[in-house]
Amino acid sequence: MTTDTILQKVVAFTTPAACLLCSKEPKLLCDDCYRRALPPLSPGKPMAVTSYDDIGKELIRRFKFDGDQEAGRLCARYMAEMVRAEDFDFVTAATTTPARRRQRGYDQSILLARWIAKHLHIPYIPSLVRVKSVHQIGASRDLRLEQSEGLYVATRKLEGRILLIDDVITTGATLSAAAEALMQAGAESVEGLVFARD
Repeated sequence: MTTDTILQKVVAFTTPAACLLCSKEPKLLCDDCYRRALPPLSPGKPMAVTSYDDIGKELIRRFKFDGDQEAGRLCARYMAEMVRAEDFDFVTAATTTPARRRQRGYDQSILLARWIAKHLHIPYIPSLVRVKSVHQIGASRDLRLEQSEGLYVATRKLEGRILLIDDVITTGATLSAAAEALMQAGAESVEGLVFARD
């Protein structure tokens, strides 16, 4: 890592971000802009907060690739506001690969799931391990579905109603594979919730 890059990271970490919309407050989204930043999506399954563009895409980029925790917490807050705690027994995450976790230093879906569980005051229970690594960027829907078979295994016997978290959905293949593994492990029901739909 170059000296310039280290300095940029230090400045970014210690300098409050300006609101992405109004640039007036030292928050990524001020309270007023938070309420109007993301255009609502039409209902669908799985539930998604917004489309993967504009402010939604920028929040995910900052969180997923820049390690911006404030952006991730905003995503989690939006997601938690879409569901009722009484509809679920616990929250879990569609985890990424161990290699990706090592590369980034964290798993964005696990962080989202933990924060959402905290918002909802229900448990976060790690329940899935991703056992295959597949390259899905640019792949067709049929190929993604084929690649996703057996993508996850459950780490425990399960019961109850599960809220399954991921950051972005494209075809739904990854989330479907995770839900299938949870159902095979005994879950009563699995509901998917993502931040953005691509």
